[in-house]
Amino acid sequence: MPHLRVWHIDRKEIKVGNLSKLFHSIMAVDRSLADLLMEHDSETKKYDLGAKRYTRNGGVFQYVKANEAVTRGQVLTSVPWASWDSGIAVNNASNIAAVDTTIDVDTVTTAMTANQYKGYWIRQAAAAGPLGGALQIKSHPAIAASGEGELTMERAVGETIANDKALEIFNPYLVEVVDGTTEVIKGVAPAAFTSGQYGWMQVGGFVPAVLVGHSSSLAVVLNEPLVPLATPAGSCQGMAGATEPDIMELAASPLRALAAVAADIVCYIPAYMRCDI
Repeated sequence: MPHLRVWHIDRKEIKVGNLSKLFHSIMAVDRSLADLLMEHDSETKKYDLGAKRYTRNGGVFQYVKANEAVTRGQVLTSVPWASWDSGIAVNNASNIAAVDTTIDVDTVTTAMTANQYKGYWIRQAAAAGPLGGALQIKSHPAIAASGEGELTMERAVGETIANDKALEIFNPYLVEVVDGTTEVIKGVAPAAFTSGQYGWMQVGGFVPAVLVGHSSSLAVVLNEPLVPLATPAGSCQGMAGATEPDIMELAASPLRALAAVAADIVCYIPAYMRCDI
């Protein structure tokens, strides 16, 4: 009996205006890695950051933007929350109210193109507390350097934000190479990225090449977790010990080694990656 592929379709998608979008989404699910990599390392953003694609062999990939140069097999993490443009702050004669869906900002140091930060999340800087829940940007106009503009949020602000409070910005799909033992592995680069380019990182399934080892790295044991290294950036090693931080690293790692490697050896190995995001 021939194999039947069953697709789950959300009722909300069954609208005439959404048929082309639905068709594109279905066609994009069953692809080869080669198809994905044809869209990799591009200066043109083709999809929403965070979009997922599934390859015919069971790989799961996510669309991201590289914040630094990345090479094949390196493990990646999200760029942490950071001060937004150092000069950006809430600009309003009175406070931003909880019911507001827009936030005025001013003193923009670097010019922003329209919707450059669409999909990013902002929050009050820690020093501006005690509030600071994350808000996602729906849209914004172009804002000139030293100018001001209005950010439209995906939902109401939900909390009062005082005038002149500094903001921080974050996007979970703006990625960089892991360079700390306590950083969380979010994905593996299937191919090289240029800084500032868009493309795909692998977030699940069989990973053919993960960078492991350095001159004094621990051995990698078959079927055990891989944990990140600080140096060299983007590399992993085997289980580091049995202290509480070591155990937390093991629990947080989505990678399981599918090959054993002796200590102090630099190489690529295959691994299995569970999809957490």
